[in-house]
Amino acid sequence: MIAQQRTPAKSVGFTLLEVVVAITIFGLCISLVYVLYNSVTSIVTKVEDQAGMETTAQIILGRLSEDLAGVSMGKRGYVAGVETSSISGEDPVLALTTSAHLRLDPEEPPVDVTLVRYYLREQRDLQTFSLLRSDTPVVTDLESSILQEQQSHLLSDEVVELDITYIGHDGEEYKEWNSVSDFDEEQDVHKRYPHAYKIVLRLGTGENDDASVRYQTSVPVFAALYEFAGDQ
Repeated sequence: MIAQQRTPAKSVGFTLLEVVVAITIFGLCISLVYVLYNSVTSIVTKVEDQAGMETTAQIILGRLSEDLAGVSMGKRGYVAGVETSSISGEDPVLALTTSAHLRLDPEEPPVDVTLVRYYLREQRDLQTFSLLRSDTPVVTDLESSILQEQQSHLLSDEVVELDITYIGHDGEEYKEWNSVSDFDEEQDVHKRYPHAYKIVLRLGTGENDDASVRYQTSVPVFAALYEFAGDQ
């Protein structure tokens, strides 16, 4: 009988070179997925941040517009604003008497006139400003009483720039306005107040932030408000 010679079976497996190539390709795929994930996450975060700033800007500009458009031009009403670059200490950047009282408590009785103050507080670590608003109802004579200011409410802590321009009846633009000290008592009361306002607001994380967004609006003062006949 002739013995059959068996052919040795082929070894099954991967060579070292094949393993290295597979690991390299797998690493490249993981790196590509990671880069794509980071890009998508960055875009989504940027869109969400911009959407948040849009909402914040609408709230701030809407609130400012209502307060300025509703300025009370009575005998003791006033508008006093300074340049933001000249802010010092705890002084408000804008103070005015207005009919746009913000009722946070539904049980609170209606108020005809309120004293509104806006403050900018510098945040040194964040290189931005906090914008706060206080709303103090005027229930007595402004000249014969001291108004206890209510708590200030934070509108935003991402303010990079807030610039209010006051447009007089002469068409000139002013960076500061004081309807109490800058005008004669005998002057037409209507001309003691601006004819319109321009507001520039920039939100972001700092002065050199490329992602900061600039918003602008203007607020006219309607002639109907000139007829306000109250004492405040």
